Amino acid sequence: MRRRRFSLFVYHFFIVGIKNWFDGMRRGIIRSYLLELMKKCIYLMEDAVLNNQLLLLELSTLKKKFDFEFRKDWESFIKKCNKDMSKANQLNIGNHTRPFLVYLGVTTNCNFSNSNIIKESAQLAVSIEAIHKASVIIDDIIDGDLLRRGEKCMHYEFGEYETIFFAVCMLSLGIQNANDILSLKGIKTLHTTTINFLCDTIYSMCHGAIMEISADIQNQTNLEYIQKVINSETIKLIENSLYIGFLYSGIINEQAGTILRDIGKKCGYIFQVMNDLEAFCNPQHILKYKGNMNSDFLRSRKNIILPYLYNSCNKIDKKRLLELLGGDELSFFKAKSLFDKYKIKEKILNDINDIYSSLFINLAKLSPLISNQQWVDVFEMYLKNTKSKYQAILQV
Repeated sequence: MRRRRFSLFVYHFFIVGIKNWFDGMRRGIIRSYLLELMKKCIYLMEDAVLNNQLLLLELSTLKKKFDFEFRKDWESFIKKCNKDMSKANQLNIGNHTRPFLVYLGVTTNCNFSNSNIIKESAQLAVSIEAIHKASVIIDDIIDGDLLRRGEKCMHYEFGEYETIFFAVCMLSLGIQNANDILSLKGIKTLHTTTINFLCDTIYSMCHGAIMEISADIQNQTNLEYIQKVINSETIKLIENSLYIGFLYSGIINEQAGTILRDIGKKCGYIFQVMNDLEAFCNPQHILKYKGNMNSDFLRSRKNIILPYLYNSCNKIDKKRLLELLGGDELSFFKAKSLFDKYKIKEKILNDINDIYSSLFINLAKLSPLISNQQWVDVFEMYLKNTKSKYQAILQV
């Protein structure tokens, strides 16, 4: 009996010992595996961070090279319009978003660092910037703004009538500039198509401006109507900036062009909506930027906030909101309290985030259709960098 108990004890000790040994080994293997996996994850994260830093550096370098060429061409261009008025502060400020989009459009099928491509893109981009600046200085006259990016508006320096005619000069010489550049290419279809797109951009923006100025309160609170205005103005210019550059690249893939135009439309919409949010999320930024709180929201101009807010309000608050329109700075801050009450910022940002995410789906589809295989990575970084700048301004 004792021998049997001893045998069972030895057996139990031996079996349990082996089991514990295997368990220890297994735990050790799992531990080693997990440690190795963590190391790989850290390496991958470090590689991703490094890759992002390199892309950001490349994007910054490309932007500087392009801006250097563009500024020279732009200075020469505005002097042709009028030498004295070319000194206006408003003509020489800005981040040149639209001209850079022309360059990005060209480089879908061309090398980023090709100096000739940078120069030609800059020359063509002058025509796009001429359309943009003309629209901005006329818009400032209509709105009675004093400042643009903290600098005196052009009409405040040189007078309203003179500024209007200068804008007309920019539009006409902008078309002439594109015509001269495209003539050197010697491709008739490219020439005709690009000039038509430039003319279509001017027409669309004017049509949108008429819709905006003539809109009654029913239209101003109608989301679909305001989106049509945005599509005619902001979106059309950004979409065509990218697409005209793409046409100039010379390798035309219809499917790629369609995707690129959709990317331009989405970027334009996001740009306008973020711009409309600025006054409600960071009033001090608008005060510094324009010199007053004369928000589009109060001026019966296109503003995506109004239809979002109006359609979220209850019956009493809808009435209050309509009474505030066209009011003073105090009216704006009362409207802002409604904006906060109905969490409009969160609603709009949710919609924008969906559009932003869809851009990366567009880019994945575009990648196999273009020649420059670095382009998608660089454009993704451009989107992320732009988003982070807006988040800082909107304080989100």
